[in-house]
Amino acid sequence: MLDPTDDLVFFSDRELVMRYPTDPSAWLRAACEVAARDLTRAEWDRYLPGRPYAATCTDVD
Repeated sequence: MLDPTDDLVFFSDRELVMRYPTDPSAWLRAACEVAARDLTRAEWDRYLPGRPYAATCTDVD
């Protein structure tokens, strides 16, 4: 189900409601809060091969 904010909202039969944002920038902010750093060059090469290296978290508001 989509709510007015375009988040995905899931309901269960156990009175559990889970909300997931559909905006990629929300996922980036959450990942950066957990990692608290940019990807290393080695991580970048492993997960984003062929793309030019760029800051991943230091430029996130």
